[in-house]
Amino acid sequence: MKNFFKWLLTFAVTVLAGTALFFVLMHFRVFGGITVLMYRGIAVMLLVCALMTAVLIVLKKAAKWKLDAKDIFIFVFAFLCANMVFFTLVPVTVERSVSVFMLSYMDSREQEAADDSSKTAVCTKSEIEDVFWSKYVQEFGAFEKRFDEQIVTGSIEESGDGYILTERGHFFVDVFRLLGEVFDTDRRLLFEEE
Repeated sequence: MKNFFKWLLTFAVTVLAGTALFFVLMHFRVFGGITVLMYRGIAVMLLVCALMTAVLIVLKKAAKWKLDAKDIFIFVFAFLCANMVFFTLVPVTVERSVSVFMLSYMDSREQEAADDSSKTAVCTKSEIEDVFWSKYVQEFGAFEKRFDEQIVTGSIEESGDGYILTERGHFFVDVFRLLGEVFDTDRRLLFEEE
């Protein structure tokens, strides 16, 4: 039983240390040349996996830790899975979400009203829609950013005066439509025939 708790403690410390390193490297924009946040995060996670593996192998040999290849795989894989789920559900959503933009805008209005009593915190639906269009879509370039991501991922490519779907793009659309069917998502976004 003592060995199990030691193994569990090593597991927890390893995953937490890897996670802390991942957060630090993301904060300091390691692989900053990768413009798509999702891909930059994956690249940093893979770097951390390599570093974790190397450190665990050194500890196994030099410090004679009782770890085998299976333990190292479990530790690194657990780090990767946990951080991938967190990263895609939280930071990637924060960067891309219309809901996050809308709620943050309303919060900033409330803060302005608290600082300046001549302003109101109340937002009309029409005003929020106008701010969404003028800021999120136009000023922040939401469409351009998503469009450029599709070029980077190889889903679309230039053809003459325009763009076409690549084989990869067709594959992704097929997968999206299958997932839309399985999880009963809003099919209007998938341009499926009704």
